[in-house]
This record gives sequence, C-alpha cells and structure tokens, in this order.
Amino acid sequence: MSEARKSALAISAYLQKLQSLEENDIAKLLSPEQLQTMADTNLREDLNTKKTDQPAEKATHPVDFRFLDLSLSGFRKFPVGNTFTLRLSEPPKTAEEKRQPSSLILVGRNSVGKSSLYDSMEYIFTGQVSEAELRSIERQKFILHGDEILLPSITVETCSKKISSFDEFSSSEGYFPVNGCFCSEADIIAIGKISDTETYIDGFDFFASSFGYENLVRIKTVLQQYDSHSWRVGATVQDNGKREQTILEYRKKLEDLKQRIEIYHEEIAAWLDDRSEHDKHLADIVAAFSERIGELKAMATVSSDELSHLIDDAFKELSGFTNNIRGLNVQLSFWDEKKKSFQDRIDSGIPSSRKLLDPGENADANNRNMATLLDFSKYLESLRFSALIKESVSSFRQSVLEYNNQEILLKKEEDALKSYKRFCGVGLYLQTLDNELRAALRGQLTDIRPFVVETMELFTGGLRDKEKISIDDDWKISLQYEEGGENKKISPKKFYNTFRYKLFCMMLRISTAVCLMKARNFLFPIVLDDIFYASDFYNRRLIRRFIKHFIDVSEKTVGKGQIQLICFTHDEVVFSAIYEAIREKREMDRFIFGRLHDYRAVLPDEKGVRLLYNRLCWDHPLPEKQSLSESIKSVIKKLKDGKESENKSGA
Repeated sequence: MSEARKSALAISAYLQKLQSLEENDIAKLLSPEQLQTMADTNLREDLNTKKTDQPAEKATHPVDFRFLDLSLSGFRKFPVGNTFTLRLSEPPKTAEEKRQPSSLILVGRNSVGKSSLYDSMEYIFTGQVSEAELRSIERQKFILHGDEILLPSITVETCSKKISSFDEFSSSEGYFPVNGCFCSEADIIAIGKISDTETYIDGFDFFASSFGYENLVRIKTVLQQYDSHSWRVGATVQDNGKREQTILEYRKKLEDLKQRIEIYHEEIAAWLDDRSEHDKHLADIVAAFSERIGELKAMATVSSDELSHLIDDAFKELSGFTNNIRGLNVQLSFWDEKKKSFQDRIDSGIPSSRKLLDPGENADANNRNMATLLDFSKYLESLRFSALIKESVSSFRQSVLEYNNQEILLKKEEDALKSYKRFCGVGLYLQTLDNELRAALRGQLTDIRPFVVETMELFTGGLRDKEKISIDDDWKISLQYEEGGENKKISPKKFYNTFRYKLFCMMLRISTAVCLMKARNFLFPIVLDDIFYASDFYNRRLIRRFIKHFIDVSEKTVGKGQIQLICFTHDEVVFSAIYEAIREKREMDRFIFGRLHDYRAVLPDEKGVRLLYNRLCWDHPLPEKQSLSESIKSVIKKLKDGKESENKSGA
C-alpha cells in the first residue's frame, strides 16, 4: 500500500472512530494540537487492510476480468425458467487454445433488453444499478422480472473466473472498484453536475471517487458542510463562553421546574387521598349558604345589598376553604373573577341601599336580582372538589409546558456547543485530508491528461488549432482559446453544446477507468449503454473518427489488444459507423457485431443454449494498404505484362 493511500485510509478510520466517542473525548481528540500531531506523524500507521492492499511486487500479467460469456435468468426483461446467453468470445480453433475475449457491438430496437443486459453487468460487478438510482426506484424491485419474487440469476465467465455475485467479485484477488467502466445516460447526468466556475470545472472530487476514494470524498463533503455553516453556530471562543453560561442558566431553570412538578405530583396525590373529606367540608359550606338563599327566595323582593352581602360572604368562605388545603392553587384571583361576574349582575341602576318595598316598583331590577340569586344557587350546588382540582391543575400544566420549552432551548444550545467542540479543528482536518488525497492521485494525472485532451480536441469545433483542453495539477479542467491576441479560459460546460458536453462527461468517466486499469494492473470491459445518437454527430465519419481514436488512446494506455468494448445501441447509423471504424483499423477478428433478439423470439440451439443475438458481419479485414511507390511499380508491371501479351498474340 502506498504511503499516501495509507494516510488517507488512516484519516477515514480516525474520523469514524471519533463518531462513537463521548463529547468530552471528541473535544480533546479533535483539538488543533491533536490534529497537528496526527497530520505530522500518526497518519502513517499500518492499518488492518486486505492482503491485496499490501505492497507486493507488481504481477507481470494483469488480473483479467474481461468477459467471455454472460448468462442470466429472471433479471428485468428476461423471465425466470429459461437461461439466456450473451457470448463475448470466439470459439477456440484447437482443443489446446483458450477462448479469448472479444469486443461486442449490438444493435437492437427499443424494448428488446439492451439496458437490461447492461444493468445485469453493472449490478453483478458494482452492486449498484445507476438507472434505478436516477429514477429513485428501490434496487431490488427494479432488477426483478415483472412480479417475480425469486432473485435473478446472473453468471459472468471472465478470463480469470466465473462471477455470480458482487460479493464474489469484491472478494476476488486484485479487486478494485470498476464503477467507472460502466457508462450510461444516468452516469453522464451525474457527472454533468460537477461544480464549475466561469473558467474551469473542478474535477478533483470526481477523479478521487473514480480512483477508489469515494468514501473519503463523502467524508470530505460532510466536513466542508460543517466548516461552512453547521459548526459555526457560535464559532468564536467568546460566543461559546456565553453559550456555556446560557446552558448553565437553562439547566438551573429546568431543575427548579422539575422540583415544582414533583411537588405538584405529591400534592395531587394527597388531594385525591383526602377527596371524600374535602367533598364533605365543601358540601357543608354550600348547605349553610343554601339556607340564606332560601330565605331570600321566600321574600317578595330581593334587595341589592342583601344579595351582594350573600355573594361576598360565600366567596370569602370558599377562599378560606381552599387556602387551608396544602398546595391547592385555586388563587384569590379565580374567586374574585367569579364573585365579580355575579356582583355585576346585581347593579340595577337603583342605589344599593334602597329597599324594593313595592313589588311593582322597579320590577325589572327585582327580576334581575332574583335571576342572579337563582343562578348563584345553582353555581353553589354544582361545586365539587374535583372541579377545584381541575382549576388548580392548569398551573401544573403550565409548569410542564414551560419545562418542555426549556428542554428544547437547552438541547439546541448543547447541540450547537457540541458541534463546535467536535469540529473545532475541522479546517486543519480538511486540509490534511485534501493534501493526502491529492498526493494519492498525483501519479494518475500523467495518463488521464492525454486521454481526455487528445480525444476532446476532436470535438472542440471552431479554430481547433487555437482551442485546447487542459487539466492542471489541481485537476481543474478548462478550455483555452485565443481572442484578440489574448489567451483566455472558459469552463467546458459553458463552451460545449449539449451533445459535446455529454461526450466530454463520458470521456471523463471512461478515461479514468482505463487509467485505473493501468494503475491497478487489471483488465475489465468498457461497457456503454445506448449513449450515442447519429443525429448528435456531423456525420458517420465523425463517429468512426471518435471510435478509432478512443481505441487508439486506450491501447496506448493499457496495451495493444487489451481493451474490450461492449456497446449497446438502437441506432443503425451508429452501429454501421462503429463497424466501419473497426474494419478500417483491420481489427475485425477481435470484434463481434450482432443484432439483439427479442427474448420471446429466442429458441435454444442444438446444444440447448439460448443465444441473444445474430451475428451480422463476417467480413475479413481490408487488404493491407500499399505505399505510393509500391502502387506505381504494380501499375507499371501490369502495363508491361499487358504489352508483352499483345506482342505474342500479334506474332
């Protein structure tokens, strides 16, 4: 394992370890001093990694995972019960000869299963299905055929071994993530979201993820979010000093409220225990005043003064009753409000000292007083001790509500302080992580630069000798051009049209895959799912040019004849243009061109194998081109031979 990769893995392990520790430990371990020590020395410690990550001598021959055959059943388009086969190799010519992988270019109309074949390859070798993620469909539902509940069966025979699951592949010797080897519309959309400015695209995180550091890039993204806003909810020492004081005050209030609530619980329990005694006492009070009310009712008239004194005396007695019960918090304001509601009804506009001697005089006032007396009598008869408890419990509820609000405020402050303490050294941590990732990727830049640059310069358009793609040492990708005698830069996203930017994103993805093969010394197919349309290119010639150039640059990187290309397309023009490009390269023996069948029309052959395509092109390569001098000599020889034959016939 390289020192840089060891450092990056150590950072990841260290951060994950911190997530399970207590707050005080986190604050201590992520102090700036500890981070500096970690950055300088402790990052180089050995980690318990897989044997394949240990610094062994590089094998002479790469680990070969290129495909020979694919068999599947119960996956998306392909039903359970029959096994369908996609052949990706020529039969050996002799018994001793091993099968060799072939590139496969298949054309087929929509809905015959091109994407299903692509998804099956992606699923078994990456554990993911990018199309399902793009459409937000649960992966397990997406891969099943119709309403089947049986899991699909997929087997790929590679040059090294048979693979039947992602777990089996990921545990293979020489394994490394191969996500970049697959490219579909969903992948291009994801790559197209790379952050950019007016002058460049920042490709660092994309390349780091493509080269196997995806988890570290995710950690880095999370830390950047903390660094930008989350942990800064009190970023200065002074602010956090105030926050700690606020937390202490909240905790004190909570403690007081908690004690008050506990007392309420005790008092309510005591009230309920003595409820019968209190009910009897309250009934005696009501009975005593009921006698006075009866006397007033018997009178022809009810004077304002007598009614007022009656109501006043009753509420004084009730206040005394509740005040003698410990904790019964029916306050005087409660009784005062009730008393006032009755007293206000007595006011009839007649001096309160005046007796209503004549029943006929001021009859309306007398009627109001009598009605008030009757209502007051009903109120007293309705009084129960449980009703007084209910009134008192409202104070208890208010205390509970206040307690809950204080708890929310306290948690908010504690979380803010905890975030600050946990990530107070995040700036140094991010810088260390970024430096180690850049060190780990530095060696890959040499191969990626020419791959992307040489290919994309075919499509820059305009004055092509003055427009060039560049990738600097910080992985910033820009397009340089001349304008008014000045050199300028622009982001490729803002320069290319829709199709060319799509092509640019595809080249970023597969160029990293090819360079990864070289770096990790393994071989794997490049698989493309219906991403070309003939209308996207100027003409068939441009498609041919792109395919030829892609193969040339790829073979320059990993070696002649080492690239296996698997391409699915619905476009006949794209299919024939790829065919012409390969024929011009005189490499037909390494390519299979075919038309994909609808699975419902596939019948087993004499060996019981259900092959999914018909081979379309059996052409031999074009004859070798002659040089100009050889061509001239050949023409002269034919002319001489023709002249000699004429002379003989004349003689």
